[in-house]
Amino acid sequence: MNADLRAALEEGDAGRALALIEALPAAERQAYAVAGHEADLLGKLGRHQEELVILRRLIATGPPEPSLHLSVAHALKRLGRRDEAVAAVREALAIAPSYGKAWW
Repeated sequence: MNADLRAALEEGDAGRALALIEALPAAERQAYAVAGHEADLLGKLGRHQEELVILRRLIATGPPEPSLHLSVAHALKRLGRRDEAVAAVREALAIAPSYGKAWW
């Protein structure tokens, strides 16, 4: 991750940070940490369908991570897909029953 991208993330400049990520070579953009930031930024910008695509790819290719399922749940909720959101929260809890954020 380059210094400009780090600065944009630290400053909370979602638009600039996303533009910097989108300008990265595909291999860098696919890296787990960068893709996670991209999904988060898309969510902050209200682009939840695109956010879901990345989150689901991370879930499919990475280790079990309840926070990703919870992020999916939040995106689905914002899209009005309540039943799917509830299922995503349940998936987070299946991975880590004591994951407190999923209980709230």
